[in-house]
Amino acid sequence: MEMLFSVFTPTYNRASTIGRTYEHLCKQTYRDFEWLIVDDGSTDETESLIQQWIKEDKIRIVYIKQPNGGKHRAFNRGVKEARGKIFICLDSDDYYEDDALTVLASYYSEVQNNQSIAGFSCLTADQQGIVIGTHLPADKFVCSHYDLYHNHQVKGDKGLIYYTDILRQYPFPEIENEKFVTEALVLNRIARKYKLYCVDRILCRVFYQSDGLSNKYTQLCQNSPRGYALYLNELNYYPLGVWGYILNNSRYVKFARLAGLKMIRQEAISCRWYFFLSELLGYMMIWKWKLMQ
Repeated sequence: MEMLFSVFTPTYNRASTIGRTYEHLCKQTYRDFEWLIVDDGSTDETESLIQQWIKEDKIRIVYIKQPNGGKHRAFNRGVKEARGKIFICLDSDDYYEDDALTVLASYYSEVQNNQSIAGFSCLTADQQGIVIGTHLPADKFVCSHYDLYHNHQVKGDKGLIYYTDILRQYPFPEIENEKFVTEALVLNRIARKYKLYCVDRILCRVFYQSDGLSNKYTQLCQNSPRGYALYLNELNYYPLGVWGYILNNSRYVKFARLAGLKMIRQEAISCRWYFFLSELLGYMMIWKWKLMQ
């Protein structure tokens, strides 16, 4: 049975925080949604908690447990199993305001026939209600994800809300022996064809954990260098400017080399005559990184 929303939560050992997410989903004023949980191999009490909530039958819950493989693999599984038209990624330590789905349903009614729209971007706030980063350019502003951050100076995490059928066209690459791929890789791919409808309202509250992805981003990229090199390489589809091009591709060279890739220059999406400067800087970055180990 198709519904309007699939609220997707990837989780790993978050029994201590996921109750907050559940509590607020139970309070949603809009009820046409499923809570789709993909458990990425938790070893704590997460599964027993969720089975208890399923028995309570307050909201529709779909629970899937799979071996630990990283958030991007859980995301792919969630998109595959989702029955909602709109796919909302809500982490297991965060929650949506109680009227958030009602608000999103209203915005959706305004653009549901616009084939250029891939989804929505909304504001997130911390537990004190302070907006994470900056506001969006304007309410109901139409813009690609890439342009929001690179041409309109938007900063900070925003709500990840996309049409399910579009996400199915852009799955995360699943690279052997790597457990992380930045969301920006997929969002930038979508941005080359589609735009977002801005909801300049706080709909999501976030609680950053000391062991969460946000706080371990650099380490995760270094541990999954092939996926990160792919993201950096594909940034060349966008205008970067000369210095931006050199810096971006120096990082591409660094992570490609860390991944053990051999054909770095040949696989570069844009290999200009001054690519050798990026190669030089990239090898200097590797040398500096090794000194710090």
